[in-house]
Amino acid sequence: NPASFKTAAVDNRTYKLFNETPIIDALAYITTFNQLNYEASVKVKVPSGVSGGAYLTPRFTDVNNKYEIALDYDFSSININKVVNGVWSNLNATWTGSMSPPIFVSKNEWHTLGAKVENNNISAFVDNQLALNILDSDLNGTGFSLIAFDDINNHTAYFDDIAINTELSYGSHTLQVYANDTQGNSNYTTITFFVNVSEKIPPIVSINFPLNTTYSST
Repeated sequence: NPASFKTAAVDNRTYKLFNETPIIDALAYITTFNQLNYEASVKVKVPSGVSGGAYLTPRFTDVNNKYEIALDYDFSSININKVVNGVWSNLNATWTGSMSPPIFVSKNEWHTLGAKVENNNISAFVDNQLALNILDSDLNGTGFSLIAFDDINNHTAYFDDIAINTELSYGSHTLQVYANDTQGNSNYTTITFFVNVSEKIPPIVSINFPLNTTYSST
C-alpha cells in the first residue's frame, strides 16, 4: 500500500484508512479471493475526534453489494448489515456491554474485529468473543474488504494484524490485493503459491500403552 495515497496510508506500520469526502467508502479490498467459507480477524482502532467505526466485510463484490460487520466506536456496538444493489439494511446488532463478559469499546482503543462465514451463516466477533450470528442468502460474492465509514462525518480507522484463514484446495493459487481511495488512486500486488495437500487424510492413532486388555486386582 503506497504511502502516497491520501486516504489509504501506512502510519507506523499500521494500515490507516480515512475518508476526505463524507458518504464515500474508503476501503481496501480483495476481489480475487474466491472463498465462500473462511474466518477473518483484524485489530481496529478509531481515534478521538472523529466519528464512525471500523468495518470488516465478507461476501464483498463492491460497495453496493456486501455484508458488513461494523464495530461502532460512537455507541460501543457491533452490527451485521447488508447492502444489495445499493440498498442498505441492518440484520442484527448488539451493545458490546451486554456481552458476557462485557466489552466496552472506546476511542483510541485497539479491539479485534472478527468474522466467520460458512455458506449462509455469518458470525461476528469482538475480541475473539462471539457477538452476533445470522443466516442470510442474498449475497454470494467471494471478495473481502476493510472499510472506514460513517454516514455523516469524515472518519478515520486504523487496521492492523489482518488474518484470513481458509482451507485451500490442492494446486496453485493466486492472491491479488487492491487498495484505492476517493481521489481515484489505486494499486495492487500479486502473489502466487502452491498447496500440496490434495485431501483431508485423518491421522492414524495407535495406543501403545496401556495394552488393550482387561485388568483385575485381588
